Amino acid sequence: MSGTLSNTANNWDWKEKFVDSKANASTSATFASADSTLICVGPPEAQKGSQFNVQKLGAASSFSLSQQIPQNRIAEIGSRRVHFVNGTPVGGGSISRFLYHGPTLLRQSYKLVYDTKEKISIGSEEFFGNPDVAGMWEQMIKNEEAKEIHHAHEKTDFWISCWDTKLRYPIGFAVYFQDSGGRFIGGYYVEGVQYNMHNVGQQASQTLIAESLSFAFTKVVPLATGPGSELN
Repeated sequence: MSGTLSNTANNWDWKEKFVDSKANASTSATFASADSTLICVGPPEAQKGSQFNVQKLGAASSFSLSQQIPQNRIAEIGSRRVHFVNGTPVGGGSISRFLYHGPTLLRQSYKLVYDTKEKISIGSEEFFGNPDVAGMWEQMIKNEEAKEIHHAHEKTDFWISCWDTKLRYPIGFAVYFQDSGGRFIGGYYVEGVQYNMHNVGQQASQTLIAESLSFAFTKVVPLATGPGSELN
């Protein structure tokens, strides 16, 4: 089956014009960059139409997110064409920064969501929406057996062990994008985040020590409002 070019494609002039004149990054302020991106941590789910609290995660050197839709290819006798049947989307990501004298990435993530100054702060419907989980978290902190194995996790901000059973609880990430003029472009909320890998790398020739986390998640939800948006 043949087709014709649209008017937009017919107006293509690669010698003189940008492909998209509205996206001229050298003369406009409509592009996003790492400078104008904000990463926050919050509760495991972002319920539609409701407000929820998020906190700035802090310094981060890199953040990546990937999504994939598993597909089954189904062929049929009598044809070369194939059908595609989509499965449930799956995803994962990673975040990294340099190690410094303060909360590690593990501690920072859970400290902002689950407790403040070593005290439970999520036992209300307004913030977390699940008081039972808050109670379980509080019980774990008081558990003497856990202290014997992970005593450093209970008394300091240096969380480094993925064996800590408290890490079974999910969190969420909110990522906001502004353009270089400070206007909100969009954002997304990563639900059901659970870490599955922690890495600390160092070399003799390297001045700083890098810390990174990998995670899986259950869903990505677009955010219509955020810092710098007219609707916020």
